Amino acid sequence: MSLVYAVNIKRREQCYRTQQETQKILSFEHLKIKLEVITSATNNFADDNCIGRGGFGKVYKGKLLHSKGESIVALKRLDPTFGQGNPEFWKEIIMLSLYKHENIVSLLGFCDEGNEKILVYEYASKRSLDLYLNDDDLTWIERLKICIGAARGLAYLHNPGTIGYCDPIYVETGLLTKESDVHAFGVVLFEVLCGRLCTINKKDIHQPLTGLVRRCYKEKTINEIVFHSIRDGIKPKSLEAFITIAYRCLKRNLEDRPLMTDVVRTLESALDYQVDQLNTLSLKNDGGPGLSTSKPFEDDIEAEVNSYFHQMFSGQLTVDAMIQMLARYKESSEKREQSIFECVIANLFEEHKFFNKYPESQLKAVADLFGLLIKNKLLTHLTLGIALRSVLDALRKPADSKMFSFGTIALEKFLERLVEWPQYCQHILKISHLRDTRLELVTFIEKELHKIS
Repeated sequence: MSLVYAVNIKRREQCYRTQQETQKILSFEHLKIKLEVITSATNNFADDNCIGRGGFGKVYKGKLLHSKGESIVALKRLDPTFGQGNPEFWKEIIMLSLYKHENIVSLLGFCDEGNEKILVYEYASKRSLDLYLNDDDLTWIERLKICIGAARGLAYLHNPGTIGYCDPIYVETGLLTKESDVHAFGVVLFEVLCGRLCTINKKDIHQPLTGLVRRCYKEKTINEIVFHSIRDGIKPKSLEAFITIAYRCLKRNLEDRPLMTDVVRTLESALDYQVDQLNTLSLKNDGGPGLSTSKPFEDDIEAEVNSYFHQMFSGQLTVDAMIQMLARYKESSEKREQSIFECVIANLFEEHKFFNKYPESQLKAVADLFGLLIKNKLLTHLTLGIALRSVLDALRKPADSKMFSFGTIALEKFLERLVEWPQYCQHILKISHLRDTRLELVTFIEKELHKIS
């Protein structure tokens, strides 16, 4: 009796799985491409059409008609011997169909006939990054921009790593996590820095890259393995920022690895350091902050941004809602929304010199906005430095001034982050009238400094 029951249960489970697969196929019917079309486009998967290999299987190039028209495409053919199966195949279809980003290659279709499982993507004409790792013409700034773009895409959508990039914990347990992706990305960052792949072949005289990186990091000799054509041109602070975040990605403990959003911000900081935009961010009391706004924004972008400020000042839009919107726009794949985010920040800094003329309610709103932008890590290193400088300069104003009020309100919003900037805290503690008027802020800062001393 129990055997019959078990068989029935198994049959129902099989039936349920079949229904699930059917629903998946029906949901993406418009993306289906017939196998005969694919075999024709790839000349029956000829070696001449093969353009690469990955953790999924071989990748082919061909021209065919798909959901968005006719074009040259890249076709990834699943090879079961690599350990990839039906779940991974459908996960990629579902994820890439639902989520779009300018730094993620677009899925154009798929084939699921017989034993063939094939994914069809837009063809990247410049092909894979690994082909350019040891290119002397690829500058450090260009490499940083590539890394930032890739990081933004991964922050938006996490994809599993492949052999050579794999998190050791995944190898041991089979458990793949977002932190595993971070580990894989850390390996890629060091590939870009060192101008070589992480894996080796029989002809390669190099050591495996991750082991070499760990040894050099501990010995403080990373500079020795930086790719020769970029080594002398990298500014020390840019290299330090890059290496620090890349090595954090390789941490053994999952909890010690950074979020991809943190990786993006740090890489942006590395780029800021390299293009030498940080020399204006001294914390000395020598004038107000500056931010070049030579990049013009379209009139409709400016109008929309002005409407957001008007809504915030009139109480129709809360500061918290403004921050939530800016957080979405900063990470958005839509260029318009990114432009709105950039325009808000630029306009905010432009208006800084007029804050002392603002009515109290509007002054509080911009102070809250300033502080929450810092608290929520929505600023790059360049704009973060300007914002911190603005708050510090405001705190140095007379205690009965509007700007001092602006400074204290903004400071209260990001108190929890002050421990990250001990030198900044020391500048604040030197402001004598702050101790006289806001002793609780001074006491908090002193306690925070004591924790890390």
